[in-house]
Amino acid sequence: MIHHFEDFCLWTSVVVGDIVKQIAPVLSRHGPTPHCSDSELISMVYFGEARGWSVETDLLTYFNEHRELFPPIPSQSRFNRRRRNVMSVINLMRRIWLSGLDTSVDPHGVIDSLPIPVVK
Repeated sequence: MIHHFEDFCLWTSVVVGDIVKQIAPVLSRHGPTPHCSDSELISMVYFGEARGWSVETDLLTYFNEHRELFPPIPSQSRFNRRRRNVMSVINLMRRIWLSGLDTSVDPHGVIDSLPIPVVK
């Protein structure tokens, strides 16, 4: 069981990194490689949802105060733009995660994107 938000961040980062490797062709892009990788950005989105942060400034402020979790933190406008660009991938990853859960055997399940508290 995960008791600390930092442990949740580590676990989520590893799982997201593994899934991103599987779906890498979906994330292909032109241009230079960004300092904050797609898997780091997607992980940050999930952290914000888990903590109930609906505003990017709350999330980015927290991570700027805890640079050891994610050293390459993008600016708010870049974070927001890149998050919108990978939203289809984020939703795909939610479906991949759901397929690994026991509840996914029910063909009538619904994914609700409402953030709920996971770690206090």
